Amino acid sequence: MFSADDESRILVIGSANTDHIVFSEHLPRPGETVSGGRYRQAFGGKGANQAVAASRAGAGVSMVACLGFDSAGDSYLENLKRNGIDIRFVRQDERASSGIALIMVDEKGENCISVASGANLLLHAGDVQPALESGAFSLALLQMEIPLETIEKSISALHLAGVPIMLNMAPFFPLDEAVLKKVSILVVNETEAAGLSGQSVFSPEEAARALWQKTGIAAIVITLGAEGVLLCKSGEIIRFQAFKVEVRDSTAAGDTFCGYLAAGISAGKKLEQSIRLAQAASAICVGREGAQPSIPNAGEVLAFLKALKD
Repeated sequence: MFSADDESRILVIGSANTDHIVFSEHLPRPGETVSGGRYRQAFGGKGANQAVAASRAGAGVSMVACLGFDSAGDSYLENLKRNGIDIRFVRQDERASSGIALIMVDEKGENCISVASGANLLLHAGDVQPALESGAFSLALLQMEIPLETIEKSISALHLAGVPIMLNMAPFFPLDEAVLKKVSILVVNETEAAGLSGQSVFSPEEAARALWQKTGIAAIVITLGAEGVLLCKSGEIIRFQAFKVEVRDSTAAGDTFCGYLAAGISAGKKLEQSIRLAQAASAICVGREGAQPSIPNAGEVLAFLKALKD
């Protein structure tokens, strides 16, 4: 779907976790045990999920990450290689175990997640420099599952190197405004947008405009779940309707969206077209179980969109 030549490579800086997932009728309340669930293990972590999504979209992807020197880390490296991702800048560190996530999913596809970050917390900005010295990247993609200092210093280094930056502020932590102003594309959900904008009376449109006026970020994308996507493009508001699909597991929906969006932008597609492709990929994702196992390839996304037209 997207060009994977050396001119449109994406650098993903972020987390990698092994997910332990239990599917059950409902999510447990405090002190409650819910029996009769079904267990699955899958590769996850926001950074790696987005890297895999961009790669399956057809983009060339390099990743900067930190894993433990353990069997989980070894397996994860093989998984990234199988997905066509350049792992030269993925480091293993013996001081911590590889990250894991405990995920519970109910019959409506809602989830709750607890993460033991492990080696992800040992990723530092110095790990990014070898990647920057290795060649040109058309886009860098970051999330918030690695240390805040690493994110801020990486954004500064990328900005200095002239690499456009796409930031997915999930999970949400506040960033210094001077750092945010170096971001080219910001992806947030409704809650994150409200927190960032400081709006007491919240609407997505108000939050997007407030964020744009505050930071000057050229493209602010707010994901709204079943209500679709809102784009604030240099102050202009554009709404995108959601695709109507049955939700089985929403775990990697946002990561799939970000990876496909990055792939489209990196390949030079219009932002609006990239968003629609990313929405289609995310719609397929929520109909499946697990994080990376649910991420579709480019052919599946094109077939999904073609079926809507027929």
